[in-house]
Amino acid sequence: MKQKRLPGYSERKHLRRRGILKYRRGDNRPIHPERTIHERPELIDTRVRIGDWEGDTVLGGPGKGGLVTAIKRRSRYLEMGLIANKEASTAEQVMCNMLAGTVPVLSVTLDNGSEFANFRQIEQTLEAPIYFADPHSPWQRESNENVNGLIRFFFPKGTDFRAVSHEQVERVLHLINHRPRKCLGWLFPIEFLNCCS
Repeated sequence: MKQKRLPGYSERKHLRRRGILKYRRGDNRPIHPERTIHERPELIDTRVRIGDWEGDTVLGGPGKGGLVTAIKRRSRYLEMGLIANKEASTAEQVMCNMLAGTVPVLSVTLDNGSEFANFRQIEQTLEAPIYFADPHSPWQRESNENVNGLIRFFFPKGTDFRAVSHEQVERVLHLINHRPRKCLGWLFPIEFLNCCS
């Protein structure tokens, strides 16, 4: 039986448990990509060329900023930059600033997060195609997911990135790029990049 509600009346405060209002995440509408990972050339899967990137974000607690990360698929060389929020324009600016100086950028594979909604502008700036992994499929960008786990060692979940300095980010970046990798014959990513690019 439906009754007319009075303005401002809430049944919630009359319930025994009153219901806890939970933090509502930002706009999580799916991105409608022009290119999916299934359209990506097989050459990218082989990891034989320098210039193919994977990108993602590492976020702090709600409203606490985060990092945009990008890793070269061949050399495992990492770039990352601070973001103050999860807005697409912020992630676009940081991603473009990070990768615009690296030559060449041949492709970028991203996840479907709303922070990459401005992917067309990123494509135009970098002059490289962007491919999107399937939702909930981290294994399709395994290099990036692996390095994000390394980053979490330094910046655990819930970190307030507003209190993190650029110097701290650069220090972590240096440590990760100077970490020997079995897949590179125990070379550091920076060594592999310098000797094999």
